[in-house]
Amino acid sequence: MMNRSFFGALIPVIAFVLILAGCAQMQIPGGGPRDNSPPKVIKYLPDSGARNFSGTGFRIQFDEFISLRDVSGNLIVSPPLEKNPDVKILKGKTLAVDFNSPLKPNTTYSFYFGNAIADIREGNVQENFRFVFSTGNYLDSNTISGRVSDALTQEAGKGFKVMLFSNPPDADFQNLKPDYMTKSGPDGSYSLKHTRPGKYFVLALEDKNDDFNYLPGSERVAFSDQLPDTGVNRILNLRYFTELPRKTFASSSGLVSSGHYRWTFSRPLGKPDFVFPGIKPSKDTFLLNAGRDTLDYFFKTPASDFFNVIIKEPTADYLDTFRIFFEKTAASKKEISFSLQPVFSSPDLKQSFFSPIVLKSPAPIAGWHFDGEIPEVIWSDKRALHEDALSFEIGVREIKLGLENAKGCFPWEPEIDYNLTLLPGIFTDFFGRTNDTLHLKFSTDAPEKYGTMKWTLELPTGKNFIFQILGPSGNVVHSGKAGSAWKSGYLKPGSYRARLIEDTNDNGVWDPGDVVLRKQPENTIYFPGKIQIRADWDHEEKWKPSGF
Repeated sequence: MMNRSFFGALIPVIAFVLILAGCAQMQIPGGGPRDNSPPKVIKYLPDSGARNFSGTGFRIQFDEFISLRDVSGNLIVSPPLEKNPDVKILKGKTLAVDFNSPLKPNTTYSFYFGNAIADIREGNVQENFRFVFSTGNYLDSNTISGRVSDALTQEAGKGFKVMLFSNPPDADFQNLKPDYMTKSGPDGSYSLKHTRPGKYFVLALEDKNDDFNYLPGSERVAFSDQLPDTGVNRILNLRYFTELPRKTFASSSGLVSSGHYRWTFSRPLGKPDFVFPGIKPSKDTFLLNAGRDTLDYFFKTPASDFFNVIIKEPTADYLDTFRIFFEKTAASKKEISFSLQPVFSSPDLKQSFFSPIVLKSPAPIAGWHFDGEIPEVIWSDKRALHEDALSFEIGVREIKLGLENAKGCFPWEPEIDYNLTLLPGIFTDFFGRTNDTLHLKFSTDAPEKYGTMKWTLELPTGKNFIFQILGPSGNVVHSGKAGSAWKSGYLKPGSYRARLIEDTNDNGVWDPGDVVLRKQPENTIYFPGKIQIRADWDHEEKWKPSGF
C-alpha cells in the first residue's frame, strides 16, 4: 500500500503540469476599457507603394488578431485579375493574399479591401483599407472621382461598378474586362486612384449578377466617353438610367376574364394596328394604358372556340400573332360584375372640394341614362339642393362625378357632408351590364387648408422643356410643357420640389438613354432647395435655370 509521502510528493508535479497546460492555450486577455481602435498595420511585405514588384502575393501584419468579413463583396482589385486571389489569415494577425493569375507589366495595382478587415474581439473595422504596388518603375498617381446618381430623380447610385476602359467594350457589353474598377459608396460617390493618364470610356453598372455582363432593361447603367485626358485629379459625375429593351415583345399575355385579354409589352407602343384574319368579334375595344406598355382588349365572344389577332407596330418594327381561346380556360369562364369603385382624394372619405370623385370601371363604359329618375343627393343638414344637379364626365373606364352648379365653379361645395345615392341601371358597360346601387358618403374640406404657388420661368429659346412639381412624398403633382409662367391649383401644405426636363424629342415625357448608341438620358435640373407651401398662402418663385 502506497504511503502518504508518495501523494505528497506528487501534488507539486500535478500543479506544475496544470500551469503549463493553461499557458499553452491562446486566449484574448479580458478586462480593461473597451478597445474602439481598428487594427493597425505594423509591417508590409513588400511595402505599400512598392515599385518593380515581381512576387506572387503579399503579406500585411497587424498589431492584433483580425477577422475577414465578406471578402468577395468588399475586395476590389484594379485593374481586375483574370482569377480572384486567395485571401486568408496567417497566425491570427497576418493578412495573406496570393495571386492565381499573372500580373501585367508596368502596371499599378490597387487592392481595395473596403470594410473587410476588422479586429477579432470588438469588431472594429479598418475602413477603406488599400494596398498598392507597381510592376514597373513608376507608380501611377492620377485620380478620377465623382458621383453616380439617378438621371431623373438624382437618387444616389449605391454599389455600382465604376469601370474605365482604354478601348470601348464590344456593343453587347458582355464579359467586360475594364482597365480599372471601383464601387460607388452609399452616397453614390466613387474614387479611382492610381490610374494612368489617358482617354477612357467610363461605364457604371449595377451588375446584379456580379458577372461583368450587362443586361439591358433589368440593370441600371451610366456611361461617359467625354472624360478629359488631362489633369491629375479629374471629376466626372455619372447619371444612371434603366435602358428600354432594344426589341418590342409581349413579356406577358393572357385572358383576364371572359371577353377581356391583356398584353404587357417590353417597351411603349406607338400607334399599333390590329388585324383579325378569319373570324373577328362583332364589337371590340383596344385600350393602351398611360405608359403605353399595357394593352387591354375587350371583345364580344365570337362563334368559334378561338380567334387570331395580329398586332403590328410599324414604328417599332414589331409584328406578332396571338391566338385567343375563351372556352377551355378558367379565365374565360370568369365573369366580372359591373361594379363601380369610388376613388376619393383621401382614404378617410375626405374629398377635396375642387376635385371630382372618380368612379373606376373594370370594363369600358358604353353610356348612361336616368329613365326620369334623378340620383338622390342629400345634405347632412337635410337642406334642399335647389338648382344643384349631378354632373357626369364619362371616360373610357372611369366616371368623374361632381355638381353642375356648385359655388365657385368647383365640383363640390366646401365644408359639406354629402350623402349621395346612385340608383341601379344608370350606367351601362361594354358588355351591356348595368351598375348596382351605389352609396357615397363623404365630406369636403375648406379652401383655407390649401396654398398655391406661382412660377415665372426664364428658359433658353429653341428648346422644349417639361415643367414638373413634386409633392411631399416625391409624387408628380403637375407635369406639362413649360412656358414663361405657371400657376398651381390648390396644394396641400408641405415641402415641394420643382424640376425641368429638356424634352429633346418633344414627346412630353422623360426619356432614358441608350448606351450602345452612346445616347445620354434627357437632362434634368432641379430648382435649388425645397418650396414650403403653407395653408391659406400664395407662394411665388422666379427661376432662370442654367446648365442646359
